[in-house]
Amino acid sequence: MNPETINEKATPRGIALFLLLFAIGACYLLSLAYFHGHSINFVQKNGIAAASKAVEDAHPALPITYTFDAKSRWTQGLAYGWNPPESWGGIWGSGSEAAIVLPPLSNDVALPLCFTVQVGNIGKRQHWNMLVTIDGTPLGGNSHFSGAGPFEVHGEVKIPTGQPIVIRFSGPSPVIPRAVTNYSLDSRLLSFSLLGITVAKQCERP
Repeated sequence: MNPETINEKATPRGIALFLLLFAIGACYLLSLAYFHGHSINFVQKNGIAAASKAVEDAHPALPITYTFDAKSRWTQGLAYGWNPPESWGGIWGSGSEAAIVLPPLSNDVALPLCFTVQVGNIGKRQHWNMLVTIDGTPLGGNSHFSGAGPFEVHGEVKIPTGQPIVIRFSGPSPVIPRAVTNYSLDSRLLSFSLLGITVAKQCERP
């Protein structure tokens, strides 16, 4: 067989294979970009000022547990650092820093107040830190966890009345579950999960 004939037949096949592999790779990268971009768009949706404005007219009675699932009214207070709310009852952080704004309390509430924050973690990651601050005051110090959780960060914090409460989270660096587990196809950046925040007039004593 003429070598030139072989090359003529092989070249189109090689080009077709290359284009197929290129298309597959491009689709994968686009999916990562979509999930990341979707998260970032939601993350930057509010900001502290807008989130404060959204919740300033609510004055809930205590005790109260705030949840942040897809049907919760309190997602208005998500300021930055979050993926879109989930249907399972919580929300995932998209970066190591995140913030949420809770409604102001009425002027007759006794101080200090007890805050309990429930958080979780990507199952494969061990030994991670979480710092939660309430209006700039650390809640329970810098907490060290291991495993998936859920875990609680709690303590008493004095807060001013009549203005929104800003809670900031400083947690682990985000990971892509698809890259670190054998069972997840999730390509989003996830750092830690927030399951709920309970505010009461006093902490329960052991």
